[in-house]
Amino acid sequence: MKLKVTLAATPFFFLLAFLPIYSPGSNGLVDSFANNTALSEGVKLSKKKKFDPARKKFEESSRFWQAHHTSSLYLTILNDVTNNRLKKKNAANIFKAVHEELNAKSKKALKQINKVVKKNEGYFPAHIIHADILVSRENYEKAEKAFTQAINLAPDIALPYIFRAKFYAKLSRSEEAIADMTRAITLDPAYGFGYFERGFTYCLQREYDKAIEDFEIAIRHHPDWEHSTVVIEAYHNRGVERIQKKSYRKAIADFDRAIEIDPEYLNSYLSRARAYKKLKSYTKALKDFKHCIKSNPDFKEAYYQRALLHSARRHYTKATTDFRAALKLSPEDTKLSFKIAESYYKADKYKKAIIEFNRVIELDQRYFWAYYWKGYAHKSLRQPKQAVRAFQNFLNNAPTQYYKQILHAELEIKKLQR
Repeated sequence: MKLKVTLAATPFFFLLAFLPIYSPGSNGLVDSFANNTALSEGVKLSKKKKFDPARKKFEESSRFWQAHHTSSLYLTILNDVTNNRLKKKNAANIFKAVHEELNAKSKKALKQINKVVKKNEGYFPAHIIHADILVSRENYEKAEKAFTQAINLAPDIALPYIFRAKFYAKLSRSEEAIADMTRAITLDPAYGFGYFERGFTYCLQREYDKAIEDFEIAIRHHPDWEHSTVVIEAYHNRGVERIQKKSYRKAIADFDRAIEIDPEYLNSYLSRARAYKKLKSYTKALKDFKHCIKSNPDFKEAYYQRALLHSARRHYTKATTDFRAALKLSPEDTKLSFKIAESYYKADKYKKAIIEFNRVIELDQRYFWAYYWKGYAHKSLRQPKQAVRAFQNFLNNAPTQYYKQILHAELEIKKLQR
């Protein structure tokens, strides 16, 4: 059975329940749909005033970070019914509005929630639902006012700030989003979701140090969230940045942590291998590349990166084998074809190199480096006419920024024509 979702009308904070979340021995996508299903079922039960079974559904969905804030809001409404702060009829009407919205009937949803807000002007959860429906209708100005009204009604409660923060994040107003999340954390330091959401926003800004610091605090409150993809990728991406900054050992520490969280996240092994390569720890690098390829024989980048390592060590036969394996997975990749030709050239196998350079040119007649090195291959084989022709083709296609190589080619032509 296929699950049909109308994205344009679905509440934006409800949509987050579709983001994958991973835990050991589980299927991330199945889990993410499971928490969304629990929310949907809870809404259906609540609109029928079946609040006790609905509570169980919302508690179930609250285990997942993507649905935690929405579940918390719905549980707040049910608690208010239990404590006689909200009439059952009004609670059911709130959930009827949510249900209409989930079924792409935003006009009916807006009409329904407007009635509830009119009768319960001082009830902040109703204003949050109202704001969310306005967001789905892309009425952002009124939505912001509704979120702010919810905060004004409950300035000492963290939840309204979280919802407005997510609204700001949706509009790429990151500074305002972080300010609201920080306020939520200040109000309720034990509310782990505030840290997690702020960490997620820091990730979007590529501020991985801050993101990881927040994630680690959130995980103390919600240990299951450690296995979320966003946490794994925060460590991985910070590791990649550390490679770029030549902090290779710190990068490896990040990849180790990402692998500890999820041993099946192959990008961490691939990136760790690259860091080991930079440290010339070739045995460890090869072990990680081997793991990637064994786990996924179609992992093109693993073949490519291992080939680069072999080439750096002048093991050109092994490099060629890996470049060919990568090319098999992407036959139209001109760069890979060039790398094969280059490997033959470096191994002094000039005839084979020329054959491969010609294949590169067949794929892209303007691939100027193929002409350049083909020229030197012909020169090494003492084929001056072919070498001159190749160098001339290089000059016809090379951008002026490669002036050094252009000068070399011009000098080679003069020498060859003497």
